[in-house]
Amino acid sequence: MSGSAPNQAEHLIGDARKLLGHARQLLQDPAPRNIDCCYADLSAAVELLSGLQRLIDESGGQVRCSVESAVMARNDVGVISRLLEAAASFHSNLLHRMLEASRSVDATPVTPTPVSGRVPLTIRI
Repeated sequence: MSGSAPNQAEHLIGDARKLLGHARQLLQDPAPRNIDCCYADLSAAVELLSGLQRLIDESGGQVRCSVESAVMARNDVGVISRLLEAAASFHSNLLHRMLEASRSVDATPVTPTPVSGRVPLTIRI
């Protein structure tokens, strides 16, 4: 294990938190484009956190990141999860209202397709 491994751990979690913060900002306005951009940030954050987990595993637990950073990353993920759920609910309700409004124009009823459920995101730190 190199002496720079602890610094690398803090660097990985710091970069992941920056991406999570950006995703959180994007979800304040859950427009479809922002949600797409959020997906890219979340994917990159997952890769960084997976790299952190590999670094910790390969060091036999010798490398650690600060508890504060880990707790803050976990909190960011929790907030993002709630924002994504709210965005999904908003867009589902919007679609439902648009379909109801279209019934007055077109006699063909259309039923929205339910969302498949939650996407699990597991981060071990």
